Amino acid sequence: MDHEKTPPRYYLVGGGIASLAAAVFIVRDAGVSGDQITIFEQLDRVGGSLDGRGDPVDGYSVRGGRMFEEHFVCTFDLLQSISSPDTAHRSLKDDILAFNGDVRVSSKCRLLRNGKKVDFSKLGLGPREIFDLNRLFLHTERSLQDHSIENCFEDAFFKTNFWLMWSTMFSFQPWHSAIEMRRYLKRFIHLLPGVERIEGILRTRYNQYDSIIAPIQQWLAGHGVHFETQAQVTDVEIVEAGQSRRVSKLFFEDNRIISVARSDRVYLTLGSMTDASTLGSNTSPPRRNDTEGGAWQLWRRLAARYSGFGNPE
Repeated sequence: MDHEKTPPRYYLVGGGIASLAAAVFIVRDAGVSGDQITIFEQLDRVGGSLDGRGDPVDGYSVRGGRMFEEHFVCTFDLLQSISSPDTAHRSLKDDILAFNGDVRVSSKCRLLRNGKKVDFSKLGLGPREIFDLNRLFLHTERSLQDHSIENCFEDAFFKTNFWLMWSTMFSFQPWHSAIEMRRYLKRFIHLLPGVERIEGILRTRYNQYDSIIAPIQQWLAGHGVHFETQAQVTDVEIVEAGQSRRVSKLFFEDNRIISVARSDRVYLTLGSMTDASTLGSNTSPPRRNDTEGGAWQLWRRLAARYSGFGNPE
């Protein structure tokens, strides 16, 4: 007698935009039933760094705003399938484009020094800085392993208007990864003519949680996707056989263990940029404790035991 096969499960560790987007594509493009998908998030809500929460009494938290521009083809492909929170017959993509047609971004002042507006019409890049930027472009990612941005430029580069505008636009510090700097240069260099006015950047109608995350979560929930918040995955067991490997177990902070079948699929989000961020209030600043968050702890454990997980440092 043939026994009906148990349908595969899809486990997504981390509730940020990466997992949410993956879940939409698994349902929409792969035709998987939403009730086969579970998203685990260590916080009390999904959204990752595309957040926006709070109230007038305790204050609001918006830990970051992601940059959008018109060539985000994959992002807009995702948002085309999700309805706008205000108008059901309009997609999130169409709503963002319509909003930016009405409200155009063009900053009249990007730089201040000593409380006064600074002339930002010149980027301040000399021959050496231009040479180093081009050299960074030509490097391979393999050759930049373990390099920081400050390893690739002279001190004068970090005093230029270009660096001040670029670093504040994309949240870079000199000690950040040179690979990440190279990726952003290749991805956004076409915005350089308007960088002093932040032109070409698209905004959402509301904060990015209400404009993007909440509608995506509602879409996924409507398709039966399961959400488990305050569910931190602390470790992953991987079985290796020759050139292949698969996840066999997920371990949780509350000592729960999920056994992963051979036909199941697991997607991990590692190294979140807002992991372990702390919050202040209207009357007190955030705590300055550098406790490492769950996404980084998990990445370190995996990188220490298995090849191919890179270097979290």
